[in-house]
Amino acid sequence: MKVLGFSRDGIELYIPIDRISGIFQDETAFRYPELSIMFFGLMFINGEVVPVLDLPKLIRNKSGFEAVKDYSIRCSVVLVQSFSGRLALLYDSIKDIFESSELTDISQLNREIIAAGNNRNAFFVENTEIIEDIISGIRPSIHSFKEILLCPGKS
Repeated sequence: MKVLGFSRDGIELYIPIDRISGIFQDETAFRYPELSIMFFGLMFINGEVVPVLDLPKLIRNKSGFEAVKDYSIRCSVVLVQSFSGRLALLYDSIKDIFESSELTDISQLNREIIAAGNNRNAFFVENTEIIEDIISGIRPSIHSFKEILLCPGKS
């Protein structure tokens, strides 16, 4: 299986090519106050509202809220398909396309790794639904995931 490698804040991520819907550079994301720290904001891509996630903050198990200084900011994202729709994952640089068999010493992203507060710097995200599972704590439906994204204090 072919995977795309990219990095964000010192963490390398590898996602199967068949889950990637696009790579966008220098797009506008809209930040909103009172969103969980792992949610960077929202973005409009091809007429669709897409949540933008800062995956390293999720992996490092950071929680809470972040002060919003600028309500619109330019960023680069990898657009991935998941259970409830598309997710935009922030990236700093694109590595390359690899065969998954070439990935050695790389952990598969799962709940246990995040709960352990590990110090690993490279992860294989074979199943993009794990991102939603970790955020919501359940197998999400499109409605529950959007409720958690848009109303984090009410879930």
